[in-house]
Amino acid sequence: MGKLAEWLGAHSKAIELFRGQFRNVTSEGGSADDVFFQIQVPVRGNIQESLNSYFEAEDCHNEDMGTKFTRKLSISKFPAMLVLHINRFENEWKQTRKNSDRFPFDEYLKFSSIQNALREV
Repeated sequence: MGKLAEWLGAHSKAIELFRGQFRNVTSEGGSADDVFFQIQVPVRGNIQESLNSYFEAEDCHNEDMGTKFTRKLSISKFPAMLVLHINRFENEWKQTRKNSDRFPFDEYLKFSSIQNALREV
């Protein structure tokens, strides 16, 4: 048994606390699931606006196939403990800028629009 497998086995309960699952759905009917342990959100007004921005539908273009489609990310399995990494840094033309604006957040977050995202694509 390798060291990584040993570590994972010894810490499996802790890992399960933080493991969630994204569902990535396209307007073409494709979907994929990905495991996550944290969500890195940009600073957009307040925490709810930042979460909504992170999960907005995205227009995509496949240059190889010459097709356009919409991609939507949602949470298909919530972790027991959700970790939000607030990304205050933005890259603009080879420069990194820190957003030091005040960033308010409510005690409770609304995830209904994120959970219902699968129906909107």
